[in-house]
Amino acid sequence: FTLPPCDLVLLPCSTKMRASRVLRHVARLSYGRATLAAGTLVAGGLVVHQLQIPAHCKKGFGHTSIYAWGGGMSGALGTGGTANSPAPSCVDALPGDPTQVACGDGFSACVTAAGELYTWGQGRDGRLGHGDSSDSIYPRKVECEGVVSVGLGHCHAIAVTRAGGVLAWGRGFAGQLGLGDGKSHWKPERLDLSGVTPPLDDVRVVAAACGGGPP
Repeated sequence: FTLPPCDLVLLPCSTKMRASRVLRHVARLSYGRATLAAGTLVAGGLVVHQLQIPAHCKKGFGHTSIYAWGGGMSGALGTGGTANSPAPSCVDALPGDPTQVACGDGFSACVTAAGELYTWGQGRDGRLGHGDSSDSIYPRKVECEGVVSVGLGHCHAIAVTRAGGVLAWGRGFAGQLGLGDGKSHWKPERLDLSGVTPPLDDVRVVAAACGGGPP
């Protein structure tokens, strides 16, 4: 397996998508402000490999790519099929440069530098946020703008926007969406934080994460 010249390679892993091996020609791994030793898996299943490419080799490149491997059922890998992949494959249908990736149970998501959100994989319970329950074997844009981060749970998702708002969608019968109705939502819905104690309506949210949930 040989990586193409690029600045960043984002590798998503979940309980059904485990890295079979660490890419040995990666110089260092970094995520946010943390610098990690080679071979470390970042909590949450995201490994960011930053390649050390000589300046004279970067001309004409500078793109960002996502590689995925493991279970491909329902299109979870985003590579155009449903077959399993024992080796990393490029998710080359993704437009724009990804800045973050996340994995749920049979589905994945990505945020781009332009603030766009893309999801793919299993669509049951509206977990992809496209307004239906259809699976998607390729990344598909979610109708929301200005997204800076996304987190995926077992069957639901949550995203944070540049304005500090929080969006949630997917399976919600146990209240995991925080929308107050205990129902599933097939498109992103904004959380109302004004009714909590203490009130958070004037607070700017900067990050959010999802846990597991009932199957």
